[in-house]
Amino acid sequence: MVLVKNLVTDNMWLWERGKFMNRKFLIQEMYQKYLDGEDHSLPQEEDPFWEPVTDIIVGTGNLFMTHLAYGLDFDDKISITDYKGQEVGFLYIHLTPCAANGKILTEEETFVDDPSNMVGKQLRFKVVVKRVELNLNRYPNGLRVKYKMFTEPTFTETENVIGTIPEFRHTKIFLIDEVLKSHLDYFEHGFVVFMVIGVQTDNNVSPAKANMTTKELRQLQKPPVTGQRRRMSVVGGLNEAPPGKQNDLFILRKKMKRLEQKERRLKELCEEWSARPEQDQQFEAFFREVYTFAYSKGTKVAGSNPNRRKSQLRRLSTIADEDSDGDDDSMSSHKKTNFCNIL
Repeated sequence: MVLVKNLVTDNMWLWERGKFMNRKFLIQEMYQKYLDGEDHSLPQEEDPFWEPVTDIIVGTGNLFMTHLAYGLDFDDKISITDYKGQEVGFLYIHLTPCAANGKILTEEETFVDDPSNMVGKQLRFKVVVKRVELNLNRYPNGLRVKYKMFTEPTFTETENVIGTIPEFRHTKIFLIDEVLKSHLDYFEHGFVVFMVIGVQTDNNVSPAKANMTTKELRQLQKPPVTGQRRRMSVVGGLNEAPPGKQNDLFILRKKMKRLEQKERRLKELCEEWSARPEQDQQFEAFFREVYTFAYSKGTKVAGSNPNRRKSQLRRLSTIADEDSDGDDDSMSSHKKTNFCNIL
């Protein structure tokens, strides 16, 4: 791609190489006619230096969908890169499972340990485009964001917003009536491309620039020399991960947080039972409470096999009966053992 810029209006275009080479030959032909003293004027439609004003893609950002496979939300910024792959800013997005009325659901209602459990179920989620922050905003006529969700046949666009840091406040709800394996494959390996588009017009012509030569205009385009180049890397948050791995890190942190909560609760259970009177330390009841929590998802108990649970309780009861047949010292020692050691 070749970036073309009008030095008077600051409008820009992206040309394919073939189009650029064609314009180059036309310019050479005009110059040769000028040297030969021939008339080199052309109508505007044939002028190689003229191009109709169109909006331009400032940059694109990729939002990976891995978190949806686990029923988790994503509320963070994604990097916007230009046609050269250089970072030009950030787009803030919130993507989350939701109800039919748009209400955000909690993790306890949506989280799944295994994405295959979502097959055959209905999935509704919404996309919220918050704002965009560009390192250098050269678009006084406004910006908008354009994207296409994998379930939609057409693109979705936000409204055009003018400002240094445009606030879009765009929200759209998407529905998958029945999650298929193809959807899970897309969640695991696919992504949605968000395009930040700059609005351009011919109305922002500066009278001072209109009388300048090309050399003078090029001098204005040179950035001021500074002692330190602007840092483009971002430290902290999800950007600590390598490109393409940010969503994996996000999901792992979510899982680690849930496991830490379970660990704290298990420790609390052990402390609570250790503090009970000796006659109240019934192992079967303790095991039932720990088992229920260990197989729960947040505040809800996951569906487990009742027969398997009863079988485990019977085996533990048998072990307790065998211990009760032994000597009193052994039984007393067993009762005084901290229940945490069993886990």
